[in-house]
Formats: sequence, C-alpha cells, structure tokens
Amino acid sequence: MWPSIARCVCLSATLLVGCAPAQERAETADDPSEAPAAPDSSAEVPPGSAEVEATGRVVVAGTGAMRLVNLQMEGGETVGLTGDLLGELMRLTGAVVSVVGSSSQTVQGEGVNVARYEVVSVDGETPSVGVLAEGGDGFSLEGEDERTLVDVPPELRSQVGAKIWVVGPDTADGLRVRSYGVIRPAG
Repeated sequence: MWPSIARCVCLSATLLVGCAPAQERAETADDPSEAPAAPDSSAEVPPGSAEVEATGRVVVAGTGAMRLVNLQMEGGETVGLTGDLLGELMRLTGAVVSVVGSSSQTVQGEGVNVARYEVVSVDGETPSVGVLAEGGDGFSLEGEDERTLVDVPPELRSQVGAKIWVVGPDTADGLRVRSYGVIRPAG
C-alpha cells in the first residue's frame, strides 16, 4: 500500500513508456475534451497542506464519467489523481510525469490533488512543452521551453494557442517536429 501522504512522502520512479506511439494515444483516447481544462499547470499547493510529489506513467481507467486518472509508479503501485488539471493529465496518457500537490481522497483511497506537473518523458524522450504560437518567422513554443519549430505538420498548425508537447531533433533552424500532442486545446 502507498505510504501515508500526510507524512509528505516524495516518490520518484523512472518508467519506460511503451504501448502505442504518443500521437496515436492522443488521437484514440476516450474524448478528453469532456474533462475540465485548467488555465495553468503551475498552480501552488494550498497553504497549510503537506506538499506531495510523485513521478510515474499516466494511466486512465474507465470510460465516460467513470474515468479515473492515475499515476502508475515503479513496481505497479497506482496513485489516484484529482484536481483541476485532470483534463490536461488525461491527454498525457502514457507519458511519464512528475506531479506536485496535496493529499486527497479518491475512490481508490489516498491520492494527490495535483497543483502542478512536469512532463518528464513521452515515448522515452524528453519533450519541449509550451503554447503553440505563429509569427512572422513561422511557428514557435512559448513558455518555459521557448523554441522555434520547424517542419510543423498541417494538423498542428491549426492548433495555435494550444498547450502542446513536441519531440524531435534540434537543428540549426529550430526544433524539428517529429511527434507532438495537444495537452490543452486553444481557447
């Protein structure tokens, strides 16, 4: 069983992501647009709450209104996730993320009410994460991972304003988009 979150246990696990390619997961997951989207993935833990940190692979179980978003950690332990960022985390199914939040109760027991998260890896690679922007010089990521993007596929070009992850090689012209996923749609 997962140790008591009240003691502010910090857990880390590095997991290899397998199964379907990330883009396929993003396109075939149950409609994540039904889940609430949050304006920011870097909120603070409420004052007076013990901060909890966990790292693992995002796993979604169930369908429709009965979907549960979990973090599968090393050894197969599963921790339930709650909070305003569930819509974003659901779109990261299969990715390894590090979440920070406070203790919460889920239908499965103790869990984490996620205040912020970081995408650690997608299909075993470290992604760049930000908001897709278009300017006179083409497309770019805005935010912590500010990058110029090259070879942006037409499907991604229509997502200006969306929070996305991108994986690809660095080139002299910028980050070449090999794969990507939408974390939070524009709007």
